[in-house]
Amino acid sequence: MWSRILLCLLQLYFITMSLTVERSYCERPLVDQDPGFLMQQTYDFSVENNRLFLERPEWLYKATCIHCWIFPFFYTAVFFTSLLGYWKNRILQIVFLAFVGAKLNA
Repeated sequence: MWSRILLCLLQLYFITMSLTVERSYCERPLVDQDPGFLMQQTYDFSVENNRLFLERPEWLYKATCIHCWIFPFFYTAVFFTSLLGYWKNRILQIVFLAFVGAKLNA
């Protein structure tokens, strides 16, 4: 029961980050004093810990755009699978295996 709740909460977090921070990064470079949701925290974190995000190489930009527009569908599927307890469905197992492989590769 608690694992299902935790998985649901994590999926909501991932969806939120994809549709806010990553979508903003996909649309424009990170800048100081960005008024978007969590963008100032993202900028500060990047300055201190991940300068690559500020340099915005083409491959990182493209990967972030793919992630922010495609992966929320998978996160939503995992959310409802967890919520409804459908983990034994063979088709979903195969789809989620591919999804996890894509996440690990990224």
